[in-house]
Amino acid sequence: MKNLSKINFFICSTVLDLKDHREAVIKKIQANKGIINAQEFFGAQNRKPLQTCLQEVEGSNVVIIILGNRYGSISGNSDKSFVEHEYDKATELGRVRLAYIIDEEYPVPPKHVDKGEGAEKLAVLKERVKKDLTVEFFTNPEDLAEKVFRDLLKTLPSEGFTINREEAKKTEKKTLSHDLFKFVSLPKLNYGLEFEVKAKLGRVEPASINECKALSLTHGATIKRHYEILENVELESLLVKIGKHIFASYDVAQALIDLPNDSTVTLRLKTMQGTLKERLPIYGHKKLDLLSMSATALSFGEELVVVDYEINERLYKGLLLVEAAI
Repeated sequence: MKNLSKINFFICSTVLDLKDHREAVIKKIQANKGIINAQEFFGAQNRKPLQTCLQEVEGSNVVIIILGNRYGSISGNSDKSFVEHEYDKATELGRVRLAYIIDEEYPVPPKHVDKGEGAEKLAVLKERVKKDLTVEFFTNPEDLAEKVFRDLLKTLPSEGFTINREEAKKTEKKTLSHDLFKFVSLPKLNYGLEFEVKAKLGRVEPASINECKALSLTHGATIKRHYEILENVELESLLVKIGKHIFASYDVAQALIDLPNDSTVTLRLKTMQGTLKERLPIYGHKKLDLLSMSATALSFGEELVVVDYEINERLYKGLLLVEAAI
């Protein structure tokens, strides 16, 4: 059995476009006493770059695959990128692999997006990884770092590694409050965070068409359900700012709607954001037909009527249910 301070991690990704993401993951693991094998620490060595990378993969226990919008540099006479070679090596050696793919909606500078052949090869690689592994999607650097750390806590014990769960829970609780605060403050930059809370379920309502459009959910296949946090007062104050209900769609909605009121459950939730558009009436006054009006209406002389509509747009935040466990 190995503890976290004796586990070697290799980060498999392109570098220039994912520099901040790599740094966030490295800092997160280092803060929890992990040993990092990453390009940032290779230094000068008397061997070819690909040979160095593959040897580092070989010396690692866990390989973290991060795929953005670039396929990466091609190595030597090969038609494959360094990233794909590293992935192949990790697969061949049977290393623990955790894979993360950037959210298609996350804004990326054009210079960090491959075109043509590079984009085609990247698409093939992503599909291959998705067939090999259960992948997670990420947005900003902090979102990725939190998801990597969360998945390590779940995965490592089953692979024969030991971790200090009490310390891990303290760290996770502290960072979760901070990450939710960032989502509440800057939702367009910090959405996609997944986390778990213990809660009591309340009433069920259908989600409105405007809510579904705002959060890119399917109207008619989505419900919302009120809930009450049962622990962590600080977390509760942040979640109230997001909303007093959770959304669920399709099979998850079917499962959620069957749970009785006041059920105590553990909810895995995901933060979402979008633009809510509402059609609001504009009122005006219409002169009355004096011959047909009653004495009461006649005393006013005008009637308040809807003369037009305006579209009001506002930022909308929500929580999507990923899974519920009793």
